[in-house]
Amino acid sequence: MIKTWKVLTVIVVLILVVGGIIFLLKSQGGRLSKTGVASSPAIEQGGSGQMKLTSNAFENNQFIPAKYTCDGEDIVPPFSISGIPNGTKSLALIVDDPDSPSGDWVHWLVWNINPEAGEIAEGTVPDGTTE
Repeated sequence: MIKTWKVLTVIVVLILVVGGIIFLLKSQGGRLSKTGVASSPAIEQGGSGQMKLTSNAFENNQFIPAKYTCDGEDIVPPFSISGIPNGTKSLALIVDDPDSPSGDWVHWLVWNINPEAGEIAEGTVPDGTTE
């Protein structure tokens, strides 16, 4: 079960990046290029273009410590979010486990995360969000 958290971490980062790009495309008049690659004036002009979700509790592609799983305290690990594009109004985080023994399993879904916070503290749900 812990092994699947490596995959989940990658999925969460991708969801955050794709969500930010979709938001920018809708709100900033973005467009698709001839090759089908999404582009956005906001990313090209101002934002870093690479949103990142990291944790000081574990490294990317490494096991998540048992403390944050059902084998431990089962609490939310600490997360830092950087590279959030300018103008982002809110973020969503989906922790999905496609390799669960019982099939696709959503471990955690939280939305309306304030992008100015830039972090999710260990064991907490950010203020003003919906789980």
